[in-house]
Amino acid sequence: METRAPQGQVEVLNIYGNTGKESDDRVTNLSSQSLAYLLKGHVKSYQEKEIIGLNGQHSKLHETTLVDKPLNAFLWGK
Repeated sequence: METRAPQGQVEVLNIYGNTGKESDDRVTNLSSQSLAYLLKGHVKSYQEKEIIGLNGQHSKLHETTLVDKPLNAFLWGK
């Protein structure tokens, strides 16, 4: 059985890294940003946050405090 989120009710925050090579050393920024195209017209809101520099490395994104502020703002409005 397929389960789908209600159309136009989901809010998305896409956080991706850029180490200066237009990628997070694993995923290209173009690929990360293509999520906007895929979700257009299907979600209530879509936001992107690019983490630039060494903290934007794929394996470091979940460890850096640079992700905490936009994530907290998105989830809790703070």
